[in-house]
Amino acid sequence: MGHHVSGAFYVFFGLERTPKRYRLYVPTFNFFTGAGQLVHNVLECLCKTKATLPVDKIYAIRAIFPGSLGMLQVDYSRPTKDVFTDAARLILKANKNVELLRYACTGHRTDDFPSWVPPWDTPSVVPERLRKFAPAAVSPHPIIDEDSETEVLKLKALRVNTVTGNISALFPLRPPLQRAWAPSRSDTANADEAFAIFKTWAMASPGGDNADAYAKLRQFASLMAEMCDLKAERIYAWFPMVWQLGDYGTGERYGYVMAPPEVHDARNFAAKLLQLTSGRALFATEGGRVGMATTVVCEGDEVALLSGERLPYVIYRCADRPGKHTVVCPCWVSGAVKGEAWPSRSGDGVEGDLEFIELV
Repeated sequence: MGHHVSGAFYVFFGLERTPKRYRLYVPTFNFFTGAGQLVHNVLECLCKTKATLPVDKIYAIRAIFPGSLGMLQVDYSRPTKDVFTDAARLILKANKNVELLRYACTGHRTDDFPSWVPPWDTPSVVPERLRKFAPAAVSPHPIIDEDSETEVLKLKALRVNTVTGNISALFPLRPPLQRAWAPSRSDTANADEAFAIFKTWAMASPGGDNADAYAKLRQFASLMAEMCDLKAERIYAWFPMVWQLGDYGTGERYGYVMAPPEVHDARNFAAKLLQLTSGRALFATEGGRVGMATTVVCEGDEVALLSGERLPYVIYRCADRPGKHTVVCPCWVSGAVKGEAWPSRSGDGVEGDLEFIELV
């Protein structure tokens, strides 16, 4: 009851918006009455919480969410995988979306959980500022086959593209810049490394055709423009300027001095590109689009829009389980980040292109 009283105290006295040194998730009235959902704040808190027994992460909050986790029976004799799988299905049904897959795609899984079941030991790999950049959802709610196996999530999705062999390495991790871009040895070293990876990816093409490389650059410029509020043509013009002159807006390297407006644009471009690509990888698709993923993807992987989720996902076929797929990671694809509807292949609307995909 102490948890309920302290939360009510903050709400009653209007302190829930008071700046605090530590982040605190303050529940609403619906939370106290058991009508709350396991929203992003709760799931993030769940990932950051440590427990001697992993199942206690779920058992400890089940009474707070009787409409979903309350249906889960406390049984410490059950394997952790079974408890987490049941909890994931209950959350899917209660929240009416599959956004919890963002917590499953951590890229360093060592457990034997199904790929769509979160281990809830790492926060979401999708930053808050990038959550809104996605195409139109194929369905606001997940369309799930309830008769599928317990460990299999069978839901309708739209296959939109296949990844080609133009794969980049992960960009070096870089914390968000808390200040304006400024010349420093560490900044330019990180920038050199990131832009070297970017240049290698951009210039690699199956047939060595420069036209293909330029097409990828234009697609990425379009993707970056939509996500960073920059003009695509200006971004495209800065790509060769940066890696040929090695100047990221400082105006000091190679004795090259830029006009003040160009310096500002270069700094803005370089800082945003480094933040946008930090810890991510680039890929191209057979359809000529460019994508950015939260982990390295491979040739032959597929990009799919899952019902009940706005972000596209990279999935791949399981070699040892015919007809089934594994979830790899969320991604972003050029030309589909501001709520655009993906074109229909059948001509009868996107609904006619949906198919059941089994995730294991």
